[in-house]
Amino acid sequence: MGIAEKKIVSSGSDILDVTKQLFTQMIDDETEIVTLLQGEDAADEQTNILVQFIEKEFPEVEVDVHLGNQPLYSYIISVE
Repeated sequence: MGIAEKKIVSSGSDILDVTKQLFTQMIDDETEIVTLLQGEDAADEQTNILVQFIEKEFPEVEVDVHLGNQPLYSYIISVE
């Protein structure tokens, strides 16, 4: 489930699809940087796929990834 602005904006069983949908809802023309905090259950391979997606779909946006190791959420995302 992808949540933005206290609303569910994407859902499904595939973490990559849900997160990509969330990015398309959150990133706009004013976005400069996306920060991903990778949770303890998120695989590095998944994170790399998501970074590649952002770089391809939103080439003007910088991506910053940190290992957050949070137990509940696969990713915490900040869009600035």
